[in-house]
Amino acid sequence: MNASTDKPTPKTTPRAAWRLLSGYWRSDDKWMAWGLLLLVPALNGVMVYQSLLQNRINGVMFDALGARHAGVFWRQIALEAAIMAAWVVTYTVNQWIIQRLQMRWRTWMNAHFLGRWLDKKTYYRLDRSGAIDNPDQRLSEDMLILTGDKGLKNAFDFLHQMGIVVVFTGVLWNLSRTIQYQLGGHTVAMPGLVVFVFLLFCLASTGLVEWLGRPLLRARYHQQAREGDYRFALVRVRENSEPIALYAGERAEQRRLDGAFAAIRQNWRHVVRSTFGVNLSSWGSSQAAQVVPWLLGAGAYFAGTLSLGGVTRLFQTCNQMRIGLLWFIQNYPDLADVRAALSRLVEFDRLLDEPENPRDIVVADSQDEVLRTYDLALHCPDGRVLSEPASMDIKAGSTSVIVGPSGCGKSTFLLSLAGLWQHGSGRIEMPSGRRSMFIPQRPYVPIGTLKDALCYPGMADEFGDEACAEALQTCRLGHYAALLGETAHWSKRLSPGEQQRLAFARVLLQRPDTLFLDESTSALDSANEAWLYQQVRERLPACTVISVAHRESVIALHQRKLSFSPPRTGEVLGGGCTTPAAVAVGS
Repeated sequence: MNASTDKPTPKTTPRAAWRLLSGYWRSDDKWMAWGLLLLVPALNGVMVYQSLLQNRINGVMFDALGARHAGVFWRQIALEAAIMAAWVVTYTVNQWIIQRLQMRWRTWMNAHFLGRWLDKKTYYRLDRSGAIDNPDQRLSEDMLILTGDKGLKNAFDFLHQMGIVVVFTGVLWNLSRTIQYQLGGHTVAMPGLVVFVFLLFCLASTGLVEWLGRPLLRARYHQQAREGDYRFALVRVRENSEPIALYAGERAEQRRLDGAFAAIRQNWRHVVRSTFGVNLSSWGSSQAAQVVPWLLGAGAYFAGTLSLGGVTRLFQTCNQMRIGLLWFIQNYPDLADVRAALSRLVEFDRLLDEPENPRDIVVADSQDEVLRTYDLALHCPDGRVLSEPASMDIKAGSTSVIVGPSGCGKSTFLLSLAGLWQHGSGRIEMPSGRRSMFIPQRPYVPIGTLKDALCYPGMADEFGDEACAEALQTCRLGHYAALLGETAHWSKRLSPGEQQRLAFARVLLQRPDTLFLDESTSALDSANEAWLYQQVRERLPACTVISVAHRESVIALHQRKLSFSPPRTGEVLGGGCTTPAAVAVGS
């Protein structure tokens, strides 16, 4: 389960990151996106200016306190209160704009990735290949990290802090130009000393944290993957609660879940170890940075070259710069999450764009209404032979049944006709313009209203309630006709037999031209089985029906039998694959 998390952290090139991050800003929503984007730094500039005014007011206010000028002091208090009220309004509007932009960006990214993931059955290809772990986590959690408070909002906060650093560096330079110190009985002028010392201290601290934090980035990347594996394992237990309960498989599931959580705990040790060094250096630097301005300003104050208000402004200015200059190390854990999420999304983006492996089995349109195969041989993914080359033709409107021992490639044959199995050789020609429908042994029943489940893969609004009720009635599910609008977890509410009857009701609604049934009546008795096949033949007389079955009762309902045979030697290949000796067509 957790093997995928042991792979090395994928490299994220600037070009790949730029492609991922810039897509939205070049999309159809780009004008609104750029409008909101430009409003944020504009409002940040207003807030920086408000902070600058507060800094100046505080200097005058503390000088007034030192000189006991009450009138000046109270005027500055009133002015500062007005600026603070304006700052609150500006900040609130700024956050509202950021939140709107966050959801618009996430909405675009979700549609962009989700559409590509579902297009051309890419989700199936990636799942079968095992090339990526937890795509659901990348579409939800990783995307939220990137476009949410840890990603986009922190980016705006960083720009705001850099604006403060630029503005207040100028303020600090002006304050330090006239600073003089008493050294050995001499007055020594050191213009800009405070600026240089403070900048060097903060930059050195940032470099130290970045060096110490490199292992944290890798640990965060793997932690997100392991959390996704554990969440997936929990969902599997929830989705399969009934068979687990029937098997009394609690001990096995407990062991499996304990193993998944143990992987989380093991990797968490790396997170804690890496975070310890980052926290020690970042918070140590932050606390030390608060002492530096007092040390630099106190000497000038005691030398009489800096007033109390000047010392206060010097400290507040350094404190503002400290927040900005040390912003990177104070937010390093969040930034590690963002960089890990970015790496996972870049990897996802790359895999979605990778071309599908060349198909060994050629699938093409036939020139008539006949489904044909030419020397079609099926292989296992590792190259072992699953079936010998076979050629056949199935005419439109006919009914054929595929029989043979378990593991001889019957279901795989249907997958190859659906274009989902590419391992093998030969050619398949499918009648063009004919709609196909594949019904597996265990039908997929989505969560939603019963009408949603019945109309799948179509949309509920494409079919009238009367037609849906008639389909249910025909398939002996009439007692559910009054519940079409009820929302439930229908895969748990309906029995296996009812789910298979629901699948046949879908067929009557969708009216496909070609119908593939993979043991689709295995949970039904012979009477219901015969009834459903009869309804398909009567209501869809032109439909080509191809079934996979073991029971004689199902075989008798078809016109032709295609027999997949076991190996002549009786040898069974590994992995459940057997080699059919031939494909025989008989009556």
